Amino acid sequence: MRKPATRSRPRAGISSSNRQGQSPFDTEPRASAQSQTNTADLVHCGRFWKSRRNRRECIEVTIRHYENTPFVDVRLHELNVAGQMRPTARGFSVGMWALSHLNQALGTALRKASTLGLTARSS
Repeated sequence: MRKPATRSRPRAGISSSNRQGQSPFDTEPRASAQSQTNTADLVHCGRFWKSRRNRRECIEVTIRHYENTPFVDVRLHELNVAGQMRPTARGFSVGMWALSHLNQALGTALRKASTLGLTARSS
């Protein structure tokens, strides 16, 4: 026999809308102590909501360096109890050599989705 579906309790300090009426995207998330030392190695490229409904998760694209090698990091960020967007383990990194291939594949996916009428924007 199945258990009835229950809703989880909302976590303290988090609401679907920010108290001041600002989006978490209005300001940059606070950097952790480790990333504050490497701010020169971090370039924010963009961020957007994961879905229209879910305002607790966003996808952030950054250029980072590891052992003097640059790469593009596409990472899921979640809203924590303090109302800050924090990175999660979910995401992927692409070396600069593969960035043009990723761009080409995403462009192809956008064109095909537009052709099939799956996007709001047609190009």
